[in-house]
Amino acid sequence: MFTKVKKIALFTLPLVAAVSVLSAGEMSDRTKRLEDQMKDVRGNNPTGKAGAVTAPLSINLEESCGWFFTVNALYWQPDIQNNSFAQSDAGASAHALPSVGEEYQAKYKWDWGFRLGAGKLFKHDNWALEAQYTWFDASASSSVSAGSVGTVLPTRGTAQIIGAPQIFEFCTEANAQGSLNYQSVDLTLSRAYYVSQELSFQPGWGLKASFLNSKESVEYTGGNAVGDTAGLNGVVGSPGYPLGANVKVIDKSKFWSIGPKVGVDSTWHVAEGFSLFGNLSASLLYAGQDFNYKNTYSVDVDNNKIDVTMKYHQFVPTVDAFIGVRWDGYYSNNTQHVGVGLGWEVEYLWNAVQRGAYIRDDFSVMTTSKDLTMQGLTLDLRFDF
Repeated sequence: MFTKVKKIALFTLPLVAAVSVLSAGEMSDRTKRLEDQMKDVRGNNPTGKAGAVTAPLSINLEESCGWFFTVNALYWQPDIQNNSFAQSDAGASAHALPSVGEEYQAKYKWDWGFRLGAGKLFKHDNWALEAQYTWFDASASSSVSAGSVGTVLPTRGTAQIIGAPQIFEFCTEANAQGSLNYQSVDLTLSRAYYVSQELSFQPGWGLKASFLNSKESVEYTGGNAVGDTAGLNGVVGSPGYPLGANVKVIDKSKFWSIGPKVGVDSTWHVAEGFSLFGNLSASLLYAGQDFNYKNTYSVDVDNNKIDVTMKYHQFVPTVDAFIGVRWDGYYSNNTQHVGVGLGWEVEYLWNAVQRGAYIRDDFSVMTTSKDLTMQGLTLDLRFDF
């Protein structure tokens, strides 16, 4: 009996040893693969502590050099806060109660602009550096007429512009013309990564510089005199109220600015090549403002005028939001990439435009800062190679 047990032991021990060796080798291979996989998702931060590494979102091209270019077509409409130039008055007589009417704004038209960008995608941790230039220009043209009944009340300028003892407080027609030019340069360092299978984020920060030129001219004409309240049609033969006179108010506002910019782009990958995106960024710009205010009476533009120039500095916060849908694809044997996005973009600038608010009795000009909104459709094209 003992001999049989001995034989079985002698037979099984080598077999067990061989199985153990093979299992140990297989376990070692599995452990090594697991360690390699852990290295892909584990990293050390600058303080030396370990943590999870987010999966980078990158453009997967064969033999890519990492350069990309963007071209945007902008179809926007600007809007300046509380930009009134006249108020209608449907009262039966000028310069008297009751006064019932509507306030009119200098409205800017929809117009085209563009944005050009170039960037480099680095192999180190999937960082991207991009520079963008934006150009947008728009104009305004608005008017109001009193018609057969009523008058137009000016909301810009001073009633004393025509000279004592007369005052200017109403007319029969007002015309506003405006122009606006906006340019900006953005330099952004960012990194795109997945936080789930369908959702990715791309936080970034950098610098933003912007330039804004705005000019508006309002002309008031018409109206017969009522006592000491002058009408710009006047009375024939009266030197104080000549025919065809006008009052003009011109506001010129321009600024340059520079400051830090932060933001994050988010993308929901909903289907093969298609995605929804929502991008948000904010800047705090240190701006140098140049403002010129001019109010004239056409009868004597050399003497009946106010012409004031101001220069000062202030901070201008801005916010840019862009949401839409996007498609990305590859071509030329996976060596080039093209992306097309279409969405609605809004850019908001606080205190960006200066206007003459009112004129004191000593003819000193009080100014006010107005917010500027630019919004509309943006078509985004991106090329990688």
